[in-house]
Amino acid sequence: MLNSTCLKFVRSPWGVYYDLRLNRLQNPDWEFLSKQPTHQPTLDTLIGPPPAVLGKRADYAFLRKRLKIGRRLGVKLNSDKVWFDAMSIAFTESASHVPWSAIEETKFLLPHHSKDVEKGRTFVQLKSRYSAVLTELNRVKVGLAIALPSVDIIVENDETERILAQKDGLTKGHDGHLKCHIQNENAKLNEAIFETANTARGEENCHEWLIAVQRPSGLSSLLLDLAPLKRQQSRTRWRVNSHFAGQNFRSTSLPKRLL
Repeated sequence: MLNSTCLKFVRSPWGVYYDLRLNRLQNPDWEFLSKQPTHQPTLDTLIGPPPAVLGKRADYAFLRKRLKIGRRLGVKLNSDKVWFDAMSIAFTESASHVPWSAIEETKFLLPHHSKDVEKGRTFVQLKSRYSAVLTELNRVKVGLAIALPSVDIIVENDETERILAQKDGLTKGHDGHLKCHIQNENAKLNEAIFETANTARGEENCHEWLIAVQRPSGLSSLLLDLAPLKRQQSRTRWRVNSHFAGQNFRSTSLPKRLL
């Protein structure tokens, strides 16, 4: 978590230089923090070298010159068998010491910062996996989209965009709704999305719909495979937590199945 000034610095040539040449000088500081209790702010002057010596250290001198940073607080946010998260809070060089009020106010916010960091890590991992799946689906020419019960498409991969842009059997209207060019297929599509969405709410037991969508160009039909985005099985029916219906598009010869 960086403010705009630090974020701009990190992305600058000076920030790259600091990371490559000077950042390692803080390793003993982080090692010291790793042995401290969680949510316990620690003054940089208590970590090791006296203030006068610490102020002359290359990393401190560099940050003081480039960002006007003086004293700092270090805090361990959580603890794990393999790693720990920590946060550094910087004060301007005009502050000869860190005021006690800042330490007390920091303590109040630390549990919330810890949760934000942990949630952020989970989000980054999920985003990475999501991107990897979409990349692979694009590579094998499988379209993937997520639609609401209203037939509004809210997420789609590159292959889906390509298929819909061709307007050959399937298209997306200006209202964002998925539509078939043939009227009876369009009615079947709406019914399929409605039932899979109801399955997602636990009101139906339809966990897959297969629809062959004819293309005006005469090319092979598109095989449309609809299913609830997320589901978990109970003894009597499929139960899901999501209100979405997922869709896969692929140009293929029937009856070849998808994924």
